[in-house]
Order: sequence, then C-alpha cells, then structure tokens
Amino acid sequence: MPKHYLNLKNNQFNHSYSKLRMDIFHKVGGFMDITSSKPQPTKKNHTQGYMWRYFCVKNNTINSYFEIDEDIYKSLSSKKPEYNHTLYTAGKLKWALKGDIKKANTNSLIQSSRTFPNIHLLFPKLNEFHNKPLTPPSVIPPYEETPTDSF
Repeated sequence: MPKHYLNLKNNQFNHSYSKLRMDIFHKVGGFMDITSSKPQPTKKNHTQGYMWRYFCVKNNTINSYFEIDEDIYKSLSSKKPEYNHTLYTAGKLKWALKGDIKKANTNSLIQSSRTFPNIHLLFPKLNEFHNKPLTPPSVIPPYEETPTDSF
C-alpha cells in the first residue's frame, strides 16, 4: 500500500469525499463539547434525603460514562442541536443522601443498569455525599500566655 494512503488526513480520496459530503462534515463538527461535572448536594437535597445525578454514555462504547450537569442532560434528552445526541445518550438516577444509602444507591444503580450497562463504574462510592451529622467541636481550653524573659 502506498505511504500516502496511510495518512487519512491528507489522503486525496478522503479529501474528495469530504468535499462531496460537506453536509455530513458540517453536521459532525457543529456540536459543543460535553463537559464532565460533579454536582454538590444543596441544603434542600440534604433535607429531602436525595439528589438527582446526571450522566451520559458514548453510544459506540459500553464503559465511556461521565457525569454531566442538569442543563446538558436536558439538552441531550430533548435532542436539542447544541450537543451530539446521536453520539451520546443521557440518563439520571436518584442518589440517596440519608438513611440506608448504600442499599438505596445500589438499588438505583441496579435499576439504571438495565438501560445503562456498567453504570456502577461511574459511581463506585455508594456513600458519596452522605449527610453525616455535624459533631460539635471539641472543647479547647483558652490560650494562656506564659511569661517569658524579655530581652
């Protein structure tokens, strides 16, 4: 095989095809990048005892999951043109923050795994964001200055 065929970017056939199919070329290149994000539960979430966690998976893989924010989730789910909804599928799951959180979050992951195999790889820490009660600070005796010799 000639050496110039190995370089797809400069390949004359690739260049010709791209020129003929500009509609596909522009469609693929016109999307915003999906950025991963990690939500932090709010006071309201802690009061409710749960929060929603949003994620997406690249459709041509089985393990390429990443967490996203609610806005990107809504955009992908409603198939708005800003993100490539043909390449990514969005999902969400209810994440427990209090009670028997390990059991609740395991059940949520099992339920989601019916549609999203291997989703548990994205959320390995089942007690993440657990609402631990605040402990009062330990009593620290007041600072007393000890006399020192002056120079």
